[in-house]
Amino acid sequence: MLIATTRYTESDYVEIDDDPLGQEILTNNFLKALQDRVVLNGAYFYRIPIEQRYRKDLVSKTLYGTSDLYWVLELFNNLLYLEEWAGGVVIMAPAIPDIESAMQYVKTNGK
Repeated sequence: MLIATTRYTESDYVEIDDDPLGQEILTNNFLKALQDRVVLNGAYFYRIPIEQRYRKDLVSKTLYGTSDLYWVLELFNNLLYLEEWAGGVVIMAPAIPDIESAMQYVKTNGK
């Protein structure tokens, strides 16, 4: 069986732990590193068109040319539930160089 690979695998950059109450806690240097870079370089806004509602993969494909970065948009915009990806919602999209720089930071310094 052929398995597709990507250089943007979420688990390489994000760590999720369970707290004592059974809730997931995001422990993540990637998001902090990305936020720091966007403060310096900026991000652009994107209004989710009705045709892409609830389709994080299509939004990612439109913005970055790959559906593999949907999780970056989820984290950066704190839109973790599918219902939050409705048509008309405006999200912020960090630039690819900032994303790759944050990824490199995590590879060097850990999650």
